[in-house]
Amino acid sequence: MPVKKRSTPAQRKRTRADADEGGNVANSSKMEGKPKRPNKVHHKPASPNARKQLIYGAAVLVVAIVAGFLMNRLDKSSDPRIVQFWSHTCRVVQCARFVTPIRRTLQGARPIRTGEIVAEIPRSLQIWDIDALRDDFVQTHLFAARHSRTANRLSSGAFLAAYLALQYHQLQVEEMGNTTTASKDTGMDRARRAYFQALPKLDELVDHPLFWKQDELIESFGSHSHNLAVASTYQGMVQSEYQAFQETSPAFATVISQVAYTVARTWVLTRSFSPGPVASQQELSDDDERVLFAANVATNFSKGCHAMVPILDLLNHHPTPNVAYSYNMDKRAFVITSQRAIPASFEFYDSYGKFTDAHLFAKFGFNNGDGSGHTEASIALFHRMLGYKLGEFSHFSDTKPETLRSIQAAQRKGLLRYLQYDDGYQECIPGPDAADPEAWELKELKFRFLTRIANDASRWVISVPPRRPKSLPVESSQESILDGPPEIDVRTTRLNVMPLIETCRLLSLIHTDYDGQVLSMLRENLETPDFVFERGSDALEYRAFMWYVTILSSGCPLNDRIHGNCKC
Repeated sequence: MPVKKRSTPAQRKRTRADADEGGNVANSSKMEGKPKRPNKVHHKPASPNARKQLIYGAAVLVVAIVAGFLMNRLDKSSDPRIVQFWSHTCRVVQCARFVTPIRRTLQGARPIRTGEIVAEIPRSLQIWDIDALRDDFVQTHLFAARHSRTANRLSSGAFLAAYLALQYHQLQVEEMGNTTTASKDTGMDRARRAYFQALPKLDELVDHPLFWKQDELIESFGSHSHNLAVASTYQGMVQSEYQAFQETSPAFATVISQVAYTVARTWVLTRSFSPGPVASQQELSDDDERVLFAANVATNFSKGCHAMVPILDLLNHHPTPNVAYSYNMDKRAFVITSQRAIPASFEFYDSYGKFTDAHLFAKFGFNNGDGSGHTEASIALFHRMLGYKLGEFSHFSDTKPETLRSIQAAQRKGLLRYLQYDDGYQECIPGPDAADPEAWELKELKFRFLTRIANDASRWVISVPPRRPKSLPVESSQESILDGPPEIDVRTTRLNVMPLIETCRLLSLIHTDYDGQVLSMLRENLETPDFVFERGSDALEYRAFMWYVTILSSGCPLNDRIHGNCKC
């Protein structure tokens, strides 16, 4: 294809002035050794239009500078409360100059090397649950609080939440009455007030599942999902705690509403850290305090405690963090250190701990969404497990069954529903007067086994490894990590499904399984803690796997359309 030539203007004749300016034309021999005379510049007076354009340009520049300044001041990406908190705190604490607040978190103002100290937060700026337990009001009015359904003591996190709610209420009273005097207003006081003002309030926490209604949880997670069970358990814990405080202290309930307590409890759940067991024992050096707290608080301080840590609680979470924190007992400070090289303007991420997605959402109100966390699936469709092996849930107790009779009764009703599906039989087994009494006895034995394993999460819940274990945090928490959730790679994912298959074998048993010895096998092993339902006949394995696949994948029980089995 011919190329069209671009037309160019005719080359004009070069002049001496061009040579003087560009130096590209050879000088005449007459000029050698003689200095050049500077060209004479003739200044013309500026025209009125030029002056107007100059004034207009200067005005535009000034407006742009002022607008930029105002935009920076009014930029919604920077929370003014966080900026104010950072300003007041850095007057008390030595803040790293290369750290700046952005929105509700922190970022580096310059590239940060591995191992650099990002911040040190001293004990004077922290609020521990031990501080709350030393408060006169807490000891006088709240120490007698007990969960109404179980009579259990409350955890130290509940007392810390009550203390924070009272402190924030007092701050509001002071601001309304202007009772704070300048003589008493120290830098630490200003930093503490700025911290309370910077904590998220109700309108910012409405998306946390603690504030969802039950029908909203069911609509989002389904009636019998593991996510629903965990979120509902957290809700039940917080409601039970407030009810305990309310019944114990009318004075507390007068000034702190259930919503205000739930907000403060959310602060503790989402923003508290553990300094470690050694640090908590160091704080509790008084034997009298140890005895007092042991008698009134459910928390075992030999395993750690709760600490509200300003600055540290601004960081977002990722399982592969770029910073880490530790408690330095010599300095009595939380120290934040970079884990790897962090580019400038990159936000800081620490790890909140090894939580599955269900627990991460129920406790902190979010998931990363990039496949970096463990997910869970459950076959416990008809009953709710108690405790989930988390120390937070002080309103449950599997060590005092006499206090849980009403809760266990509700759980047993759910367990009975698993026995409504007589898969493998030609007809339903209606009761003890059935044509085959052995089939009814098997139901009774299966129910006793189900009762024994009802709260063993390993028999009902499977944890799926991260779909993207090498995922890294993005530069900004406002960026979309992925357009959609990553799929599970079945070629690399390794799951131990056998405990769940064993539970499904139990649910699928008929009295002729295991060569007709199933009744004697169950009778002999009712008290065997780790009894294993081994592989049986092909028919039993088929029924067990259909229980597993159908329940786990669709969340629906076996029904007539799938197997032709009978629901009683």
